Amino acid sequence: MADYVYVGSFNPKGEAGYRIFRWDGEARTGELTGEALLEITAGVTCFDEKKGVLYFTDERKGNPDFKYGGGGRVFAVSVLPEDGSLTVLNSNYSYGALPSYVAADDQGKYLVLTNFGPNKKPEPITTLAKDESGAWRIQVQVDTASTVLLRRNEDGSVGQVCDIVVHASEGTANALRAAHAHSVVASPDKKLFAVCEMGTDRIYLFAIDVERGKLVLPSGAPYVCEKGTGPRYSAFHPTKPFFFINYEDAPLVSSFRYDEAGRLEIIDTIHVLPEGEEASPKDLQSGLTISADGRFLYTLMRGRNILVVFAVDQNSGKLSLLQRLQLDGDRPKDCALSPDGRTLAVADRGSDMVELLAVAPDGMVTKTGNTLSQKAAGHVRFLSF
Repeated sequence: MADYVYVGSFNPKGEAGYRIFRWDGEARTGELTGEALLEITAGVTCFDEKKGVLYFTDERKGNPDFKYGGGGRVFAVSVLPEDGSLTVLNSNYSYGALPSYVAADDQGKYLVLTNFGPNKKPEPITTLAKDESGAWRIQVQVDTASTVLLRRNEDGSVGQVCDIVVHASEGTANALRAAHAHSVVASPDKKLFAVCEMGTDRIYLFAIDVERGKLVLPSGAPYVCEKGTGPRYSAFHPTKPFFFINYEDAPLVSSFRYDEAGRLEIIDTIHVLPEGEEASPKDLQSGLTISADGRFLYTLMRGRNILVVFAVDQNSGKLSLLQRLQLDGDRPKDCALSPDGRTLAVADRGSDMVELLAVAPDGMVTKTGNTLSQKAAGHVRFLSF
């Protein structure tokens, strides 16, 4: 069996693409096997084991096929198990700006993709329109945030778009809250796709109408979080009906119970920071991952550059804080657990590296001093063949 680590560069110029490392799980070190010379800004990947195809987003606002704008792209690449190398099958437009996440169904038919939309500080354009009285009015527009459903071809390549859900912004031109579809994660049975829309503080649990090629919201409405918290990333428990999210704009992690209809019921919310401490504007949560057995949840916080570990009660779904670890790197953006669960990789975008941390059976994490090098490391994942 061969294990590989894929480290994507979150670089607006798309200079570094992905680097591939052969993973020695015993030594907890990585040996560079080569580079995927893809000029992309790496978003997040998902892998279809049946087809041996890896999907990832090129998280940009400007598409190379357009002189200006045009949004990002989604790629399908085949993976060669012998050396982990990547061969591009094809790509397609993401039909929006800054495609942040992609998830695949279990039937090989569809991809679900989120477009973050406008930057946190949007680059607006000013347009003009007449109202019902015939008077001219100024209209301020920003990029559209959306959840996109794309077909997949028989060979796993990306097919055509078949449905788009546009996430509307809120407020007036003077107090606009732009929508930001930040992530999409599939439930263990791949029947629900959780979208965190952090701009207007909503969580959508979509299902796919396979015959019609449509995204549907079986619950009838999204879950509305506390205003201004900014739900960012999510994780499903692998075997229990529990669901977890972190927030970019609040030092909180929440656990929920969900059902087949996509309804969410809050279980618990716990603070990431020590009691009595308040987060600064720079203390923004980022990556979130859960252990393969569902016993431990890990979240990252930029600003303080810390990793926080929670234990998950397997009966109630409640969280309890186990550990806060000061990281060596700057601006941690993503994290992933190795196939054996004994190593946690943290992509530190601000330090151009991935920290490799040892994970004990009780979920606690310690530093190893080992790192992988990648410019603006923004995404990391393990694959095992």
